[in-house]
Amino acid sequence: MWVSSEMIKPAGHYLSACLTLALLSIGGEASAQDGPEQPRINLRTKSSVVGSRIYLSDIAKCSGSELLCPEVSGIEVSQSPSPGRTTYIQRSYLEQVLEKEWPGAVVTWEGGESTRVEASGVEFQIDEIRQKFEDLIGEGLREASAEVRVRVQRLQPMAALVVRPAQSKIEFPEVSSWRLNDPDWVVKSLVSNRLLQIRITNPTDPDDKTSFQANVSLLVERHLPVLKQGVIAGQMIAESNVKMDWVVMRRGNQDFSLSTHSVVGRTCRQSVAPGEPLPPRYLESPIAVTRNQTVTMIVRSGDLAISSRATAVEQAAVGQTIDVVNLVTKKKMKARVIDEKTVEALAF
Repeated sequence: MWVSSEMIKPAGHYLSACLTLALLSIGGEASAQDGPEQPRINLRTKSSVVGSRIYLSDIAKCSGSELLCPEVSGIEVSQSPSPGRTTYIQRSYLEQVLEKEWPGAVVTWEGGESTRVEASGVEFQIDEIRQKFEDLIGEGLREASAEVRVRVQRLQPMAALVVRPAQSKIEFPEVSSWRLNDPDWVVKSLVSNRLLQIRITNPTDPDDKTSFQANVSLLVERHLPVLKQGVIAGQMIAESNVKMDWVVMRRGNQDFSLSTHSVVGRTCRQSVAPGEPLPPRYLESPIAVTRNQTVTMIVRSGDLAISSRATAVEQAAVGQTIDVVNLVTKKKMKARVIDEKTVEALAF
């Protein structure tokens, strides 16, 4: 069949027009694909978190938009529960959070109506806590270390020490109020089992913390005079029979003489075994002044010291206070026994 060139030309124009329309159509589709797609958020049935806060990416998967999903996934949802604890987060709550953080967002939600979130963590070593506590006690006792010392016998947490990985700073909140520079307070207050507060925090985030309680048993020792050899009732304690040594303190048994000066020259009311400390109630001073004994009485007035004679009304040991009568004025007055021949007037 013969076809003229005039017949072909219109057909060529027709094909060209169709191709142009096709390219425009393809270009239009490409432009639509370049725009942001609607993100789809699939809520997981259960999740595990290790941080102090829960983010949307911890509990859900975002897909459908490479541009918007990173922004959506980084939204903070809430604070995570304590290690080992579980909480539930409702999808309706997440929708409110997303609307607040990204107003007007068009999001497709998939998955269930809620997610179960469990906070996992790591177990903290008891030995590390014990060593930190001993170091803290040692620092506090620095001023009183010559008189008293404290050691940790047992430290037992009341629950498993599970913390978040970022938590590593160990604190003991109540220890700051302990009067560790006062030996009497230490002996009275720490000689017993006690409940200790422990707090482990994140050094970079003070709000990220976990608190525990532990039973702690402390061994308290005091530096006291003890006998090298035992003595019997009525025996005087000689300086050569006394030494300073560390003595374990017991609850209800803490009242002991604190220096060798306070025990040497005194007699025991009862027998005491070697190595034992000496309670003041066990000791008595020998009689230095007897009743009706004439003594020298020193009367002090400012820088002046006047001596006179007096008669003791009663017997007494060194350091005790007795009544005496001035042999010149015949007045009765109080005096402290200095030695076997001398007293000092307490009032002139």
